[in-house]
Amino acid sequence: MKSKLVKFLLVFVVLILLIPYSTTSVPEWKIRIVDEKGNYLPNIEVRQTWSHGQGDSEDNKISDEQGYVTFPARKQYLPLILRIPIRALELLNHYVMPHGSVMGGRAYVWSAKGSNRNWLKYYEGGEITDTFIIGN
Repeated sequence: MKSKLVKFLLVFVVLILLIPYSTTSVPEWKIRIVDEKGNYLPNIEVRQTWSHGQGDSEDNKISDEQGYVTFPARKQYLPLILRIPIRALELLNHYVMPHGSVMGGRAYVWSAKGSNRNWLKYYEGGEITDTFIIGN
């Protein structure tokens, strides 16, 4: 009887460790593209580069007639058995690197139009900026 309970609990724990689940690294991001005077800019191409902590991905969007562009939420699907070592490696990297490192999800939005200092950033759990100023 006790042996069956232990086997059941062991199988239950292993299943929990193997079931992938979703976490949002970068929430949906709606941005209004404006010039330095605050006028909205339609038909401007912007790019979002995002990462869940491993590798980068990119997505391009073009602003609508009111200057808005919306990037979807960026989600990561991993089981707990992979999340634990990945997080441990992130922590190790963060404390071993002399300058530290970014942990968790992150995203950058930028445009080739205007100067190269025009970009927005988001780090997991941080603030989201909803206005992107394109300057010369």
